[in-house]
Amino acid sequence: MNQLQILLSALACFFFALDLIPSIQAQDVSTNKVVSINFLESRTHKTPNQPKCWFELGNAYFKAGRLDDALAAYQKTLDLKPEFPEAWNAKAVIYLQQNENHDAFAAAQKAVNLNNRYVQGWNSLGVAQYRLGRFEDAIWSLNNAIQIRSSVAEPWANLALIYEKQGRINDALEVCKRAVKIKPDYAGAWVILGNLYDKLDNSEAAINAFKEALKADPQQIAAEKRLADLQLREGQREAALKTSRNLVQHTPKDAKPLNTLGVLADDQGRTREALCAYRKAVALDPENFTAWFNLGVLYDDTGHGSLAIDAFNDAVRLKPNFAEAWNGLGSACAKQDQHEKAVESFRKAIECRKDYADAYIRMGISLDALNRGREATDAYQSAVTICRQQLDISRKNSEAWNNLGCAYARLGLKDKAIASCLKAVGLNPKYAAAWDSLGYAYSIPKPMWSSAISAYRQAVSLKPGIGEIWFNLGQACVNAGQMDEARQSLEKLQKIDPSSAKKLSTQIN
Repeated sequence: MNQLQILLSALACFFFALDLIPSIQAQDVSTNKVVSINFLESRTHKTPNQPKCWFELGNAYFKAGRLDDALAAYQKTLDLKPEFPEAWNAKAVIYLQQNENHDAFAAAQKAVNLNNRYVQGWNSLGVAQYRLGRFEDAIWSLNNAIQIRSSVAEPWANLALIYEKQGRINDALEVCKRAVKIKPDYAGAWVILGNLYDKLDNSEAAINAFKEALKADPQQIAAEKRLADLQLREGQREAALKTSRNLVQHTPKDAKPLNTLGVLADDQGRTREALCAYRKAVALDPENFTAWFNLGVLYDDTGHGSLAIDAFNDAVRLKPNFAEAWNGLGSACAKQDQHEKAVESFRKAIECRKDYADAYIRMGISLDALNRGREATDAYQSAVTICRQQLDISRKNSEAWNNLGCAYARLGLKDKAIASCLKAVGLNPKYAAAWDSLGYAYSIPKPMWSSAISAYRQAVSLKPGIGEIWFNLGQACVNAGQMDEARQSLEKLQKIDPSSAKKLSTQIN
């Protein structure tokens, strides 16, 4: 039987809605010297009536992330000098970060009223107007900033975001290109550009844009998330794994990148790395049912049955309608010969997902183990019916062909089983579960051991970290009298799944 036919993780697509970017430019800061906050605080105590000193202290607080202190310092600046547009704009920027959009609008409006040639003031005003849903006003303000000085990148990038929001993707693309041309190290604009290219189905350009974002800012989290997603989608699995590792380093307290890293590592046979990633993910976020599920799959694949059962139980506790986790729980229970519990779990999976052919097949196997043959046959027949319906919709559904082959094999319909599994691997040559199923189909009465062994070899080459397939290969080799290869399979199995290794060792010896 093929290994658990569950996508290890429905990889969350990390769509990053970069917000409009207000900024305090260098010209807003009265000095380019890097001075300590302590020095600036001391200076304001000595010269408390100098607005410039309070403004520079506000900038220092802002850069340190002390927004409330910065706001207070900018207000003190304005108490001393109300006609200070840079201070009004600085307040607007902070209000925007705090999502106080009406206050941001008022402060930015004050800034441009005092200086109608103030580019950053118009930029902040456009951001506030956008946040308040006044798109056309926002476009007007940002275009005004561009007309005043077209060499400032932020208004171009913000204009791109508004156009994107309006569905004007090509217009957004053009203005965003201007932003990165003006400021090639503008990481945020490269992220916007990457998202736009992705919406236009230009994955290569999107990947390059996200790489440029990371070149400009190696800790640009949004770019790393999107880059890993695209690389995986485009089949660049090694690159996606590398990007995910970097992302985990940059976001060590975020469980989602760890879960993604686990999926990618497991996909490439890096079992220890995957286990470590999943364990860290559930430690950081015990409510992450996807990580618990993935951990359960990996435990089940490597012969840690009781741990797999615990992990799957956590997954279904957190998400009771999680069909794949109920199926996984059933599979883990069946491997521990807990077939009554397995059947109960498979029924739960089917309640959650009526067309779950794999759950019907697995339930049939457990029912057979319980000597409930008629019920088992009904389960297999249900799987056949579901798969045929799915194939009526699309003949290119490799999962449906694989499940159909499994069901036919369990019903003893060898030729139909082989034909269905061959269809599955023909549609998707990298479908390890289907190669495993094909090996089983060749192994049923009137076995074709040479063909079975070839199919199992292909399966283990694609998924070398799954103990069940190595066991199947070793067992087929024993039956074919190919004892050297059987022992080689045993050696692999001992590292992956010691429990199954003991069973295979008994057959070999």
